[in-house]
Amino acid sequence: MNSIVYLLLLLIINDKWTIFVYSTPVYYDDCGNGEIKSIDIEPCHSLPCHFEKGERANVTIIFQPKQKSNYLRVHSTLRTGGLFDYQIKVTDEDPEVCQSSNSNRKNWGKIKCPVLPGNTYTFKVSRIFPASTTWNMFRYSKIQLLNEYGEIVVCCDWHLEFNRASNDNKMLYVQNANNSSLSF
Repeated sequence: MNSIVYLLLLLIINDKWTIFVYSTPVYYDDCGNGEIKSIDIEPCHSLPCHFEKGERANVTIIFQPKQKSNYLRVHSTLRTGGLFDYQIKVTDEDPEVCQSSNSNRKNWGKIKCPVLPGNTYTFKVSRIFPASTTWNMFRYSKIQLLNEYGEIVVCCDWHLEFNRASNDNKMLYVQNANNSSLSF
């Protein structure tokens, strides 16, 4: 099932600061049972999202689980897609989804567990994309939320593109003799 999340522009104004937060519609495939309601990537100014190696992105997932879980952990991979579908594991800075009662742990973006079927939850994860991506090789990121038994509670593939060659987070276009653009 292909889905799209709508563009959000949040403008925060106070007496000293004006902050623009951009997030863009992200196409994704729900590889679970329709638990995903939306995925929001920030910063992402156009589709597909382009990330330089080492760049940080905030991923917000709104989901509605079909089963109760006392514990959730995020598991992510980068995938090439296609016939051979090579993938590598992405290590998120803090893969724990549930809030901790330990005051020394960060609770930014976390949810209160247990999660119950039918309720809607918003989870946020901040990630730095790995340096091992080359020349737009990786086309998808698979994100799974696993319960205490290692079972998949939520699963989605979102479409992305990486570009190590450019300096402005855009695709690198090279003009050939016929004036057609080639993207790398």
